[in-house]
Amino acid sequence: MSCARWIILSAGLMILSACAGLSDRTTSKMTGPADRVRSEQASRIVSGLKQKNTGLLTFKGVGKLKLIDGARVQSVRIMWAAALDEKIRFELRTFAGQPVAGIAGDGKWLYAASYRPEPVFRKQSANNSLKRIIAVPIHVTDMIELIAGRIPMADYRDASLVSSPGQTGYVLELRKSRGRVLEKIYLDDTLAVVKGIERFDGSGKPAYRARFFKFRSIDGFHIPHRIELTGENGRSLELIIEQYWPNVSIPPSAFVLTPPDDWR
Repeated sequence: MSCARWIILSAGLMILSACAGLSDRTTSKMTGPADRVRSEQASRIVSGLKQKNTGLLTFKGVGKLKLIDGARVQSVRIMWAAALDEKIRFELRTFAGQPVAGIAGDGKWLYAASYRPEPVFRKQSANNSLKRIIAVPIHVTDMIELIAGRIPMADYRDASLVSSPGQTGYVLELRKSRGRVLEKIYLDDTLAVVKGIERFDGSGKPAYRARFFKFRSIDGFHIPHRIELTGENGRSLELIIEQYWPNVSIPPSAFVLTPPDDWR
């Protein structure tokens, strides 16, 4: 299989499974006043997380993308543009600058293109999930939030703060009715730094996990230098953010992939 086809079909973005540093084992048994204190603290933390980078509406960036599938490793250059109203564009290129693949979403349609060895354009029906394109159940909105340095949050009912046995830091658990965990947010000992997140699907199985490294300030916004995404299928993705331009003007046409005139 060619590099381009492997990247677009394996998708340049295989995101599901166990980060070594993010354990499923947490303890949430709390009673009495301590329970109330932890619950109130969890609510304050959630409120603070929702305020992260709230003034960031659009952004562009350039970096490196590493795709790992067992012993096979592919590295490409990547450029992106995004707006927080579900609009995104990825362009993958070789290190020599040759186009390899593209993914775009304009809030209504999702597009994917493999440019080598021949152009193949696909247009998806309206659905903000990237699963049909990249074979993993992550939504466009979650991808945008991660690269924006924000924390994607499930629509939860209850939040609780629990300790993580054998590890430093805490876990903020977001739950639906009947106690089902929707998301785990991993925090350091200060409760101020997010180390990673874990999202679950409707059946309670892990949907994807992400870890963040070396946050830095760019025009007042806190942006991770590196994001790692991993999956149960053994594939993983590493995005290194080299350059980042917040709140730039992006034309609507940037979020649409158009086939060439001679495409059939």
